Amino acid sequence: MIKLESSDELDTIDCIVDESYVMDWSKVDLPEVKPTRFQCGELSRLDHWKIVVVSKLLKKSNAAMVQTAVYTYLSQHWEEHEKRLIAEAAAQGITAEEMFQKLIKDDE
Repeated sequence: MIKLESSDELDTIDCIVDESYVMDWSKVDLPEVKPTRFQCGELSRLDHWKIVVVSKLLKKSNAAMVQTAVYTYLSQHWEEHEKRLIAEAAAQGITAEEMFQKLIKDDE
């Protein structure tokens, strides 16, 4: 059983899930991405200036630094989020791939 708790939400998901489940990305149809620039929430003054200073030290744009931060976050936390995806899909009686696809369609 996987019990996931979210600090952002006060919900839990209890269901029996095969923890060896591996996403089959060939079953997910990824639509083309429209030109998009994500925006982040407000940063503290110190964090803002840290990004500016680091971007200058590395000779990168602020946008490139934020992109790196997103890639880093996903690589470090995807496994946890994938478990949530699998659990939520199981709770709805669908595969994780179908759930992923459903969530994409909700955002199109």
